[in-house]
Amino acid sequence: MPEQTREVYRKIVEEPSTRRLRTAIDLNDVAALEVLANEYYYTPAAITARNRAGNLYLDRGQYAQAASVFQLLLRENPNADKAQLAAAAAKAARALFSDGQTAAAESLLDRMSKDYAEVTIQYAGKQVSVAALAAQLRQAHKSSPENSQQSDAGYSTHLGNNLRTGNYSNGPAPEHGAVVWA
Repeated sequence: MPEQTREVYRKIVEEPSTRRLRTAIDLNDVAALEVLANEYYYTPAAITARNRAGNLYLDRGQYAQAASVFQLLLRENPNADKAQLAAAAAKAARALFSDGQTAAAESLLDRMSKDYAEVTIQYAGKQVSVAALAAQLRQAHKSSPENSQQSDAGYSTHLGNNLRTGNYSNGPAPEHGAVVWA
């Protein structure tokens, strides 16, 4: 669609898309956010809705869905603000690492370092360069418990880590044994 046509479309649907976005955000309704993003495709509300949906998926531990939403955001909005795209790429890489898709995450971090090298974004309350953030995400992944060769015996819940591979024997349920009250 030509840019002039997109601009006319944006002006026409700005009010209803913004109203629906506020409602979906207030409800933290991921499905409504994704529907809104698909219905009002070329609008700022769609970009905000996809970003919010990805954040909710990430917060809920649904890493594959979060990565998919952030990658769609990157692919479909190449002309968006570079800081916004860099933040979406960082969140997508984190989701991919958490989902066990290390090669895809590393590839995205490489692309992120190349495409957004001059960009600084807000991360954990601080302004940080994208290159430094990429290095920090790589380091965090390498030092995470799921990637170490150590036993998962330190986990206190059944299958309690991100990959759901924690040690069963140290779960919150009591160990089998003799019945005490018999």
